[in-house]
Amino acid sequence: MIIGSSGAGKSVFSQQLHAITKLPLHHLDRLFWGPKWQESDKEKFRKRVADLAKGDRWIIDGNYGSTIEVRAKEADTIIFFDYPRYLCLHRALKRFLRGWVQGYQRSDMTEECPERITWQFICWVWTYPYKGRKIALEKIREAGFPEEQIIFFRNEKQKEHFLREVL
Repeated sequence: MIIGSSGAGKSVFSQQLHAITKLPLHHLDRLFWGPKWQESDKEKFRKRVADLAKGDRWIIDGNYGSTIEVRAKEADTIIFFDYPRYLCLHRALKRFLRGWVQGYQRSDMTEECPERITWQFICWVWTYPYKGRKIALEKIREAGFPEEQIIFFRNEKQKEHFLREVL
């Protein structure tokens, strides 16, 4: 289970981990968003995620607080991108500009969902270390997930070290 702030690099990391481990990879953004940013029905989405999490082996990338407990109950490891907010915001803005200028479409997103930036999104990234992080960790604890099985990445060196160790 891979979680953390938007812009931290969860999706890129999950693709790298998938390439190494060959575990089935599921991006929650792709599951939740329909074409042209149409939201999924929240209960159906939660059920789909619960069904995926019941699988034997998987990588599930994304936050979506309504499904954290469901995933944590089934996960054997949680990788938490705990990066500084200025880095996450910088990366999110860079990603937006790349999409806007170059027409880049993220592979972890549903087609016809061009990169976008809203004030709500900026606020989410900026406050994540104080709000989103706290909520995610509370939900993980409520699910009974052992804290010693949470791997925190606070910088790129830790992430790269982990990927080398997995090889």
